[in-house]
Amino acid sequence: MTNDWVLDNESRIFTIIYGMCITPLRALFPKVRFTTSDETPVTQFPTVYIHELGNSELGRDTEQKTINVITTTFEVRVTVNTEKADSVTIMKYLLNAFKELGFEGYALPATKTEDGMYISTARFRGKVTNGVQ
Repeated sequence: MTNDWVLDNESRIFTIIYGMCITPLRALFPKVRFTTSDETPVTQFPTVYIHELGNSELGRDTEQKTINVITTTFEVRVTVNTEKADSVTIMKYLLNAFKELGFEGYALPATKTEDGMYISTARFRGKVTNGVQ
């Protein structure tokens, strides 16, 4: 079906971001783990959680049967059990990857401490088309 790509968007963007970040992050944090599952509590550190919060359609065609463009928002959460600087370092790579894809920082990283963990959270919003961002 022609609109299925919208339902696969989270997986597609996750795969692109993972590919852009995994090599440099593994050099710094060999056990870094990426996921789209909101696991509570986090048991492996560091963990990068990337989740699509939702999207809305843009640019409908005249027949209104095909979704051509969506505006989407992703939440990114980095959890570490070492120090705040580590969560910020990881988030820098993620921020740059999302920016390279044309996303805007909607809610830029904020870090909190919870049960001995440092959790940095950011949100990115962007327009995505079928096939190419």
